[in-house]
Amino acid sequence: MAKYRLVAPAIIDDVRREPGFEFEWDGVPGHHMEPLDTAAKKAVEDRDKASEDRQPIGSPLGAATHVEPPPLTPPPPPQDTLKEEEDKRAKEAKEAKEREEAKEKEEAARRGHDTTTGGVPRRG
Repeated sequence: MAKYRLVAPAIIDDVRREPGFEFEWDGVPGHHMEPLDTAAKKAVEDRDKASEDRQPIGSPLGAATHVEPPPLTPPPPPQDTLKEEEDKRAKEAKEAKEREEAKEKEEAARRGHDTTTGGVPRRG
């Protein structure tokens, strides 16, 4: 395993370690780790080479794209559609009321009652 010395505070094996702490490490070394042997120096070189090979942020090849996920529920209908439906229902209710009133007037006329007198037959 490669040997390193910390140059900044870090958590190693779930314990906070201060600069100067020496330890062995298998993974990719962080920038807070100073290499102490040839294996560690090679690991740092490999890390630096790998970071050079990456595309810089904002480059055309490395640019991240955000894809909006599909909505979980259908979007609500536009407000103008809701208004149209409300107007349609109000019109239908008004027409039904007018039909009912016309039907009542017809029946009253058939029975000989004048609807303008509150259903009381006129004399005379």
